[in-house]
Amino acid sequence: MKKIFLSHATEDKPLVEHIYNKLKEKYPEIEPWLDKFEIVGGSSLIDKIGSGIESSEKFVIFLSDVSIQKPWVNKELKKAIMEEVKRGNSNFIIPVLINNIIKVPAFLEEKFYIEVSKYTEVELINAIFYAIDDKMPNQKGETINNLSVNHGVHRSGQIVEFKARYWAEPISFEVTFDKPFKRVIRGFQQSPNTFSATFAEEKTEVTYKICISSQKIVSDNFFFLYFVFDGEIGKITNIRKWIDGPSKPMAVITEVRGTQKKS
Repeated sequence: MKKIFLSHATEDKPLVEHIYNKLKEKYPEIEPWLDKFEIVGGSSLIDKIGSGIESSEKFVIFLSDVSIQKPWVNKELKKAIMEEVKRGNSNFIIPVLINNIIKVPAFLEEKFYIEVSKYTEVELINAIFYAIDDKMPNQKGETINNLSVNHGVHRSGQIVEFKARYWAEPISFEVTFDKPFKRVIRGFQQSPNTFSATFAEEKTEVTYKICISSQKIVSDNFFFLYFVFDGEIGKITNIRKWIDGPSKPMAVITEVRGTQKKS
């Protein structure tokens, strides 16, 4: 068993606990150390954390705009730095970047970062495992709903925006209305008037389904669907993942300012 210390801020615990759980599920040879499952009432925090770091083969620190300001996280990092120097192992500390931070701790500036937002969930767990490179109790961590969905009326239609909170998310959705829509425009925030991708789609008068095989939603570039109506704007009755989408035949469609070409 390879013991791995997970250093993080309390505010980031839902994500870290989710990663803890996924690592244990996929890589049973790893034994992650997470304070929630290791420290009980009456224990000495300093002793428990110190021994946890010393007995671990890797120290994974989750960096966020919150965690870099936490005294306890900085104390854990200092202890890990001392361990890295003592062991002569320049790869003892593994930084995982949760979101953009103003300043990286000086000792970590030259290290390679695993950036959560650049991976899908599966890719992220694999990347952390590969960085560990060499998995205690089988508690279940919190399951995170990574996808953020916003929608609202805009001019003569309804706009639905999909955005990832942490890791990148494959695109496969269906949206249902209470009345027929006229047409739909799709795209990404960074190129709202032009959209080109390999994808599958299905339509009825009130339901639209789309699955894109070649692209993923990331936290800094959301994907949108804009539904145009004749007359009264319909209300959304359901938004969910299109489960069958990935198994559908794909076509290449290029849409420029609402005009559509299929090949």
